[in-house]
Amino acid sequence: MAALRFFFADYAGAASYLQQMVPIYAEHSWSFLETTMLQMHAQCLKKLEKTEEYIYMALKILAKWVETRKEISIREARREFRRTTFDQTDHGLGDIDTKHYLDDLLLSSKVLKQQISISMDDYFGPISVDPYIRHYADKDGFQLLLRIQYLLPEAMHAQQVRLRIVSWGEGQKRDIWLAADEAQVMEAGTVKMMVGSNILMPGVYRVDKVEIISENISFHHDSLPTSTVLSQAASGTLVSMENTQPSFILVWPSPSALEARLSLCKSIHLEKPRSVEIKVSTGWNVITKGELLVRAGSAGLRLHTADAEIVDSRATIREKAQTGVVAFGEVAAVSDMTIRIPYRLESDLNEISMKIEISYSTPKGDFIYAFHPTISVVLPLGVNVQDIFKERAFFSRFTVNAATPIPLRLLECELEGSRDFAATSPPLGGAGVDVFGRQPASLLYRISRKQDGQGSQEEGLLQTKLSMQITYQCLDDEILTAVEATISAALKNSPFQDFSRLLVPALLANIRTRLTVNDLEVIGMLREVDVGPFDRLQWDRTLMGLRPELREKLIIWLTEWHEKLSLVLLPDAVDTERSRRITIPVEIPQMQVVHTAQLRMQLGSDETSQPALAAMGQVIPATLMLKHTRKWDMRVSSAHDDLLEFYYEIHANPEMWLVGGQKRRQFSVKASPPFC
Repeated sequence: MAALRFFFADYAGAASYLQQMVPIYAEHSWSFLETTMLQMHAQCLKKLEKTEEYIYMALKILAKWVETRKEISIREARREFRRTTFDQTDHGLGDIDTKHYLDDLLLSSKVLKQQISISMDDYFGPISVDPYIRHYADKDGFQLLLRIQYLLPEAMHAQQVRLRIVSWGEGQKRDIWLAADEAQVMEAGTVKMMVGSNILMPGVYRVDKVEIISENISFHHDSLPTSTVLSQAASGTLVSMENTQPSFILVWPSPSALEARLSLCKSIHLEKPRSVEIKVSTGWNVITKGELLVRAGSAGLRLHTADAEIVDSRATIREKAQTGVVAFGEVAAVSDMTIRIPYRLESDLNEISMKIEISYSTPKGDFIYAFHPTISVVLPLGVNVQDIFKERAFFSRFTVNAATPIPLRLLECELEGSRDFAATSPPLGGAGVDVFGRQPASLLYRISRKQDGQGSQEEGLLQTKLSMQITYQCLDDEILTAVEATISAALKNSPFQDFSRLLVPALLANIRTRLTVNDLEVIGMLREVDVGPFDRLQWDRTLMGLRPELREKLIIWLTEWHEKLSLVLLPDAVDTERSRRITIPVEIPQMQVVHTAQLRMQLGSDETSQPALAAMGQVIPATLMLKHTRKWDMRVSSAHDDLLEFYYEIHANPEMWLVGGQKRRQFSVKASPPFC
């Protein structure tokens, strides 16, 4: 009935019968009849102008053809026949014009409003990705080698071939799409192509998806493992992807590519908003314009990108973009640009994390560099103060201690005076003062009133706020800087300079996590760092992402470098680029009245220079001198005449002294003469 209706051009009726009959023949494995019915059904759908249904039916016919050819290949492999292409003889499929269906369905898909997505498994053989990245020779980004076995006998023109890799491990997933630079022609056999990306996010990834787009048909393969199965596929053996152990892809930038680092602002004022700095090194890129996209990765972190500014660079902010975006102008090659962004914390955090993405345009294209850093925001030092008042000045003892297990080196500790007060700071010496967790630094400052501050006090305009500026270096920064300089110099004079952006961060991360509190204290005292042998630093995790032959050479070089490197010496000279400064406001304490007491004993003449002697039990006349001043009372003038009531009391050790006379007395004072 279906054939009769088809013969009399009743395509709708024929399609209705065929739709019911095809599953029956497929269930009983009658391939010849099933194939014949599929072809007839496809022609009916095309005559009825049901384009989308016709495309699905044509794809089903091609899948049936590929499935049968796979069975033939397996049977021939068992008979040990070596064939590189499929035989076109009839194996139960009938006379299928595959070229007609392939070209026709691609042409028909152009009129579709939506893209048809279909699995690659029915049309392609093994797919593999070379897990070792290749950097471009003259621009940022990287490439991967993709191998696909194309099973259809006729060539297919693919406008786009894409590959997606996703980050490995736990945490927020990141993905990068890589695409072929131009359209690809898929022909029977193994097709090799390079897919690349101008997006670079350093990290460890795995291959997640492959997509081939031809006209409005999208062939995709998901959850693809990175492997070397193509070596087996090229020999004619079809290997199941499910049985292949997955690998990982290590992505890192080339030494000449753009680089960015996040750090706290080197200068912190406790009464002003804190800031972070993003230092961008352009490398070989001549940037015409760019944008910095920054997002908070920690709860309670608020970034004020509207107040961002560029420091120590000729680049300027082009315009106020949307929230979280800082747009900047031209930046020359081989130059640095530092963007400072204020932030605010709504909760008490020890660390903050951010999501940073730098998109930039160069004459060679548009690129993106992204990373997700985490930094500590805990202040590394704490300051306690104790005041001792005298008549003409008072002395403040500042105790500076390390607030974390990381030792510090104080380079400068200067207490700046104000309009009405002068401060004298002690010298620290050229080498500074080392501060450990159990060994704080104690500094004594003298603070006095200026002679011309009387009028300001009478007007109530005294400037009683001083500022203490502490310049310091954290020992961990010194260690990492010295180690980085040492290995960078060694790599520069070796054949492995191209791997500096991979090896240096890995070494610094291992050292940072390996250092203990005792190690830091020993390094702080001896000023030398023991990097340790090759096996201790877990280089295997980093080098596994390289080619085997290259990995072996690097292992040999790194082993020799560790053996030759006995100790890394920390420089005694001050590194101004690594030093940090914190400004602490210091308020002059207010004392209503300050008394000073002096006990004078009358033993002989005051003119002689010999020490006075007294016999046991001898009565010694003594005079108690009490002086007072109200110059440290910032709320009133020194001419205030209100009487204030006080009392004094004399205490002495009864086993040594027998004090006669009035030991306790009440007295009143004004602003002027001392009371005796």
